[in-house]
Amino acid sequence: MRAHCLVGLIALLLVGGVLSAGCTAPSANTTPSPSATAQAAEQRDPLLENYVNSLHLELGGTALSAWQVTWENGSAVNVQLQREDAVLHRNVTENQTILRFKSIDEASNYVDNLDKTGYTATANVTSIETKVYQGITGATPTVYKDYVQIKLAGPAYNNIKQINDIVVLQSVSLAKT
Repeated sequence: MRAHCLVGLIALLLVGGVLSAGCTAPSANTTPSPSATAQAAEQRDPLLENYVNSLHLELGGTALSAWQVTWENGSAVNVQLQREDAVLHRNVTENQTILRFKSIDEASNYVDNLDKTGYTATANVTSIETKVYQGITGATPTVYKDYVQIKLAGPAYNNIKQINDIVVLQSVSLAKT
């Protein structure tokens, strides 16, 4: 049952990114418990909030045309954005659900239990996410996992990334030329 929920979550992320029609959120079964730094559900995790703000600044130089942040709880946030890719000269629409877990082990367990059928593990340790993480913590991540699923129709791709105790579920679509 949990695998079906996770497959559904990934499908919703892709649809949300492509259509930009509202946000998707992890189901109640997959929402991480609040990190130790969040004392109540209303409070935002300071490191996660800093991560989202730094991501915005990092992407701001790439002709960012839309940026919408929806906090699901103190340790889960949905970010929808649109930007122009300077290399491909195409509009890019992204939907990211960013989760912060209590520990690296908890984040690893979450990622390890996701259905990654059709995904390929990569070693892209120079991603924007690792740069942002290193900028806010002052340290290189000790755990980095990156799985990508490329869809030629669209074209589009999905990513599952773990940067220590942060997990990013990302859905990206490129406008056709």
